Amino acid sequence: MSQLFNIFEDSDNRNIVLFGTGRYASYYMEVYGKYRKPIFMVDNNSGKWGNSYFGCEIKNPQVLSKINIDRVRIIIAVKDYEAILQQLKEIGIAEEFIRVLRVDQPVQKLYEMGYAMAIMDDKGDEQLEYIRNFARVCKRFVIGIPNDLIMGRLYTEARGYNSNILTDSLLSREWIDDVVTLDYSHLRYPEMHKELQFDACLYGSTYGKEFESDKKYCMEQGVEFISAIPDRRLGKVPGDPLELGIDNIHTTTKKIVIYGTGLYAQKFLQEYPDCPVAYAIDSNPDLWGNTFGDLIVYSPVKLRDEVIDNTVVIICAKDYDNIISTIHEYGDFHYLTMVYRQEIALLENFGVVEHDEQDYIVKAHNILYKLVEEFKSVCDEYGLHYYIICGSLIGVLRHQDMVPWDDDIDIAMPRADYNKLKKIAKKRWDNDTFKFLDYKDYGGGAFLDCMPRLFYLKSKLPTKVFKKVQGKATADVADRMFLDIYVMDNAHPNPKVHSFCMGCMKGIYNLCMGHRGVKDYSEYEGYVSKGILMLMKTLHAIGSILPLQFLIWMYECFSQSANWNKKCDSYFMNSCAITCIERTFKKEFFEEGGHGMLHGIDVKIPKDPDGLFTAMHYGGLASIMNYPPYSIRKPSHYFNCDIEIWR
Repeated sequence: MSQLFNIFEDSDNRNIVLFGTGRYASYYMEVYGKYRKPIFMVDNNSGKWGNSYFGCEIKNPQVLSKINIDRVRIIIAVKDYEAILQQLKEIGIAEEFIRVLRVDQPVQKLYEMGYAMAIMDDKGDEQLEYIRNFARVCKRFVIGIPNDLIMGRLYTEARGYNSNILTDSLLSREWIDDVVTLDYSHLRYPEMHKELQFDACLYGSTYGKEFESDKKYCMEQGVEFISAIPDRRLGKVPGDPLELGIDNIHTTTKKIVIYGTGLYAQKFLQEYPDCPVAYAIDSNPDLWGNTFGDLIVYSPVKLRDEVIDNTVVIICAKDYDNIISTIHEYGDFHYLTMVYRQEIALLENFGVVEHDEQDYIVKAHNILYKLVEEFKSVCDEYGLHYYIICGSLIGVLRHQDMVPWDDDIDIAMPRADYNKLKKIAKKRWDNDTFKFLDYKDYGGGAFLDCMPRLFYLKSKLPTKVFKKVQGKATADVADRMFLDIYVMDNAHPNPKVHSFCMGCMKGIYNLCMGHRGVKDYSEYEGYVSKGILMLMKTLHAIGSILPLQFLIWMYECFSQSANWNKKCDSYFMNSCAITCIERTFKKEFFEEGGHGMLHGIDVKIPKDPDGLFTAMHYGGLASIMNYPPYSIRKPSHYFNCDIEIWR
């Protein structure tokens, strides 16, 4: 008789049929329905036949005499089960195919170990009922929470997150057996499974190609991959997974298409107005050729014209499964959906983002090492002075390599050495591997900044540096990795004269900004007053009608105005960020310099790094040996480095 009440014993490969549609059936569906959903229900009340309950069709019990009972487990979900048990026996169903649900017994365990990951720090049990219900059917349940670095990247330190404190709090909940703290790599389910060997886990979104890959892995490993996705969109909230996914699309090389033209599509265009959608597609032939907002609506067949790796489809519909199947008919396109469980989906999507970012960093570092080796080789050959500075110097001193998340190389050169380098560069770096460009040489009359650069031309990576000259510059520099050269000129010993020259250079720089291809003033909002912003716009407008070469000549005249004075004891860097160009650095910081290692490359560094860092407002050597806040540990030139910050 005990076997009769063990409802899932020997039922792994059998379909479930539920007998009853009352309170016991409701209990079954709430506790077990997501994991062992019935193929249909039966009930003796003929008035219910043909209706549905929890998404299951209700049928006449006589249908049970006509099905292959060997592949079915019938679960009686009524309080007084004896009469139903006898009824089933009378239609020829043996007791071995029957089980009885009791609501007064402990929840039966379906899995040896269950796993879910989620952002848990601001959630109570009532908000995580779906995870708690999953834990109830697992003999052992493990929750994964993000480490402090991930939360710092997503929310900044303002949230006050502490994974150690949260772990202790979660372990006090009776339904959680263990807590694991996740780093970047373990945001992907296969990596976590290799360590925990769980046999079931929850997912919170269908996050495109990576989801398909994770789902396939789980299937091959015998892991039940269970959806925690709600049946409708819950609305855009701070920490929106879809926004994170959209931000991870490099829109200069990839096209965004929306699938659907209904209410969800309207919501999408309202909630994500800055998303550059190319067009819409819809399965309804009556809509093809019409417009939806400013978008032309096409048949899904339009996807055949697209390059699969350069196209992302955003599914704007509640019922997305059939649409995903339709998309797959035309290719293995990446896709995003509008329905997801936010606290899980955010980590899933960030796992995708970080995988792409880490791949970028590895490739960027390998290119930058080549640039450093080439630059050092030329300087050593011709006896030129140079010094690794800024973040690159931090990398040399703290890591003997690049800073793990950095993606550029900063080098300072005295003006005399730089002038020699320019002559050498015309012959040495005008080929299909390396290209040297002074800041006035981007072509098309385009101005970016005052930084000379050495480019690597053999490959491209998704960066945002040259977005401001996009469509105007003619030099092939977009998405190329480069080495920055900070030219050092003499600073006037008279502070007033120096200040006057710097003020003039800042004004000229603003005039030069009128020659950018793209002007985005939103980046200055909150940093400068409305009056200053208006002045900048005015200078940009004036500068746009003045010849760029004339403006650059003026800039260089002020920059080099003290180079004749041999008594000057300080440099300034004319290619430094214009907001801090006035900072001066004692020549004694540099002189013949010292040596340091950068990924096995012996490079020149300033003689007095501590003095230089202090003058740069870094706080000296003691400060730079400490790691910065988690929120800024990201590659600054990567196209998606400005991950949305949710406070």
